[in-house]
Amino acid sequence: MQKTKYNIFIPQGHKFRLSRRATQLSFIPQGHKFRLTRRAAQLCFKFSLVLFYLTFFQQNILASPVTPQTVKPSYKIEWYAVFLQDKKSGHMKVERIVANNKVTTRVTNEIVMGRLGTELKMQTIEEFIETIEGKALQFSFSMEGAGMSQKSNGVIKDGMVNITAISAGDTQTSQLPWSNNILMSEGLTLKLMKYRLKAGTAFSIKSFLPDTATIAETNIVIGEKEKVDLLGRVVTLTKLTTSMSINGLDITATSYLDQQGNALKTSVPLMGIKMEMIATDKSYALSQNEPHAFFASTFVNSPQPISKPQRQQPIVYHLSSLNHKKLSMINTDEQKASKREAKNIILAVKPQKIPNIKNYQYRGKSATVLAALKQNQWIQSQSPTIKKLAQHAIKHKNGSKSVVEAIEKFVFNYIVDKNLSVGYATALEVANSQQGDCTEHALLSTALYQAIGIPARVVTGFAYTASFKDYSHIFVPHAWTQVYLDGRWYSIDAALGQFDAGHIALQTGNGDPSAFYKLINTLNNLKITGIKSIAKENKI
Repeated sequence: MQKTKYNIFIPQGHKFRLSRRATQLSFIPQGHKFRLTRRAAQLCFKFSLVLFYLTFFQQNILASPVTPQTVKPSYKIEWYAVFLQDKKSGHMKVERIVANNKVTTRVTNEIVMGRLGTELKMQTIEEFIETIEGKALQFSFSMEGAGMSQKSNGVIKDGMVNITAISAGDTQTSQLPWSNNILMSEGLTLKLMKYRLKAGTAFSIKSFLPDTATIAETNIVIGEKEKVDLLGRVVTLTKLTTSMSINGLDITATSYLDQQGNALKTSVPLMGIKMEMIATDKSYALSQNEPHAFFASTFVNSPQPISKPQRQQPIVYHLSSLNHKKLSMINTDEQKASKREAKNIILAVKPQKIPNIKNYQYRGKSATVLAALKQNQWIQSQSPTIKKLAQHAIKHKNGSKSVVEAIEKFVFNYIVDKNLSVGYATALEVANSQQGDCTEHALLSTALYQAIGIPARVVTGFAYTASFKDYSHIFVPHAWTQVYLDGRWYSIDAALGQFDAGHIALQTGNGDPSAFYKLINTLNNLKITGIKSIAKENKI
């Protein structure tokens, strides 16, 4: 097998990691208004982008070689239908424009998701501009829909990429090193011509994610020819397998290519469902969608009820894998995992009381803790709006305990609109709209803590609720905040009003929605087989 390595550029806002979160549900304690998160639709939308990128990437890998001297002005457009669990849920349009010695690739992706009778539509437009020799010049990305608007663009010059991101009227700029072996679409086409469709050929690239400055290893294998059903039309195509690992999450996509290297069908299993992109004509791509909803697939059943008093005391969970894959649980200052074997974990969760110290602002030098004071495009803690809210929330409060609890209570009351019409909102968007579910509570809380000098980070995991719609005694995907005080991390939950032992953490991060990708995949592989609560009223 031949093997080589290249870098490929992935525009800001696109993340090969399973997130931006497939079907997250948020909940409010009994007696409060229930609300279904908007996360699910955003997640599935992001997953369709993953499919697009794999499809488009594979198209360009094997396209016919063209020397720069022979390139003439041209325009090409291709259409794809997007399917979620065999239901047409959207479309993708790919345009390639050659003019003025430059190649512009523009991709429009649109998807519709269903949520308990509510439809949510989202659209992204991304554009790559390169020279005809494949040298990257710039990119742009925009996302619209579900009550949100995000834009970013990057310009490559003098060995750097200068990125500007705009969200909720807030503009942030950043600069990252750039090298010639980081490729966009046309550069990848020209660089990888030699692989063609030779069965058994394997190679790898490194995908660069500019928003987080991380690199993902991607492996590609060209397989044998197979007969494939394309919406009733059976054709012989070449199989192509693409696999990658992003933040501990493994993704494998299978595509089928024609003799010109065009990917006519791409499928990938995500969150327990099948996602596909199939090449088609314009009329069918734009035909009516049938939104797919799969919220209940993220629920984890509790083997028994857990009362509120029991959740105030330590709880020991016995967790098992459902699909024979290894379970992985993080350790925090409130959660400790011990393994009996790879597929079974004993997890102890013990709520910690917030300490009362006078000087709560962090003055240390730990890189991990200092990172939890740094704002980003999701947590705009240095925004004047956020700083003003933070000072209002802690007015007349002294000491860490009263300050932390004041912000927790403030966010709980501040977010008054619990509707289904908003996508994944940033802290500043939440500050302006006062709308959101658990993640919006977590992001705003984190921003407010950072604004007053308390290191804070977002935790994604799942939490117990006694009832949700037609379900009872279940754990649902959830997000909350951890603050760093006196050498330890302490959890607070502004969405539920209080953190307790009914919370199980899966990942900590900076608010980037990609954390929910791993969350959903973990929930699909998880079963709680036993619970032992050390509560005074009843020992389970």
